[in-house]
Amino acid sequence: MKNWRIAIIAMSLFACKSAEKTTDQKVEEKKTLSIEKPIKASAGQGNEWNIWFFSDNTATFKVHDEIVFENHEIITTPNESGNKKIIRVHDFEPIKMLVSKEECIQEGTGNVYDKVISIQYASDEYSGCYIQMEQEFNENEKWDLTFITGMDRKMIYDLSTRPFVKLSSENKRISGNNSCNSFNGDYKTKAGKISFGQMVQTKRGCPENSIEEQFMEAMTRTNNISREDYLLKFLEGEDVLLEFRLSE
Repeated sequence: MKNWRIAIIAMSLFACKSAEKTTDQKVEEKKTLSIEKPIKASAGQGNEWNIWFFSDNTATFKVHDEIVFENHEIITTPNESGNKKIIRVHDFEPIKMLVSKEECIQEGTGNVYDKVISIQYASDEYSGCYIQMEQEFNENEKWDLTFITGMDRKMIYDLSTRPFVKLSSENKRISGNNSCNSFNGDYKTKAGKISFGQMVQTKRGCPENSIEEQFMEAMTRTNNISREDYLLKFLEGEDVLLEFRLSE
């Protein structure tokens, strides 16, 4: 009888240890965060909290070791003045996010950014610099112009030479054609901003319907770029100056 009791107790202890091990594994799985998608923007404060926004309009939010949500679809709505964005998480109501245009100095690095994100979750509030990631470009990718501010799209499609650009992240170079002349130059990126250097271009005589002047002026005004899959935008703040589509 005693042997049976000892056997039952031993089995019970083994079952408990197995359950504890399984629970520990689940906790470890919950803490494991895998980020394999291109990051569009991020914010955070060391190990206290972090949020990542991805190029496919999803986001992941982590507080300490807890993953609050992972790869959830987000919905972005600009306010009327255009200087703030309200970000909502699909099927996740307890969180509110607001991105505002204001100077932000990152703690620890001293880097200066132009946007701040505020996050309300449960009874806590988190705030930090909204950091837009540098876009990656391959020099073999050709981007055809589809839109220029203040101009009818039909005028662009009617051009004999369609404007385009090529960018190289590795060499920080840009080249292309402005509907008449070819050009090339360098560019710099810092804290989510972009600036183009002096452009060298050919000096062909241009036809009457050339949009060379408008195109180059828009490039001069560009201080930010946004890439989403097959769409590329040159922006001045939040205003779209030039829009391109990846050539097939």
